[in-house]
This record gives sequence, C-alpha cells and structure tokens, in this order.
Amino acid sequence: MKRNWQPEELIEHWTLLPTELDLLTQRGATNRLGFAVLLKFYQYEGRFPMTPAEIPPAVVRYVADQLKCDPDQFGDYDFSGRTIKAHRARVRHTLGFREATVEDGRTLTAWLETQMLAYDLKLESLTQAALHHLRHLKTEECRKIPPFDA
Repeated sequence: MKRNWQPEELIEHWTLLPTELDLLTQRGATNRLGFAVLLKFYQYEGRFPMTPAEIPPAVVRYVADQLKCDPDQFGDYDFSGRTIKAHRARVRHTLGFREATVEDGRTLTAWLETQMLAYDLKLESLTQAALHHLRHLKTEECRKIPPFDA
C-alpha cells in the first residue's frame, strides 16, 4: 500500500459513508477504529492487512478523526485474536465477498494458464491479473507474500 496520501486521496478512498458508520454503532473506540480501517483497507486493496504496519499513519489519523477517537487507540487493536476474525467475516459479508478455497486456487491457476500466460510472463502482471479476476469473482485473495507496491 502506498505510504503517502494527499488530502483529496484520503477523502476519496477513506471516507466512511453513512451506511458504513451504521456498522460501527455498538463497538468500543478501539474496535470501531480497527473495524473501520479494516473495512476501508479491504475496499481499497481487495484484501486485509497482514500487520498494522501496512496501514499508513495518515490513514489511521483520517479514519480516527471521522470517528472522533484517538488514532493511538489503533495500536491497541488486536491483529491476532477472535475480534479481528469476527471483523474480517463482517467486512466480507458486508461487501459480498467470500474466503478463497483450495478449489478457487486451482481454478485461478487454470484461468491464468489459459487466459494470461500466452500474453504475459511477468510475475507482477500475472499477480495483478489474478487479483483483478478474484475481485471480479468477489473472492478474497489469500496471499502469504507481501503485496507489490503500487
């Protein structure tokens, strides 16, 4: 994810809509901020962050300002417990996505072999095509490698 954001970019990609704010009504400040950042990150990247360090401080500040909470509370958001798992499930459900399966991996591999490899052999191009295809199918990507910087 890019590290430096212009104000108009923050507004465009990280502003919480009224329907999104409605999802946050019964959460404590730390969990509201964590959930909101996960939701907007997923909308922008098509995946969840692997660590809190992936999220630029300017983004956390901008989202926290909208929620009228302290951006430092994001440091208390647990990236490994039950809460984040529930938040990820809620984000997927809200956005109409589902988790990828082993069969999805096989299907994606076959799609890349038949549709992409004849045209492009560059790893970055194939990765971007795969991510675009998964978004089109409303299937969450599952990567164990760090994302390419845009």
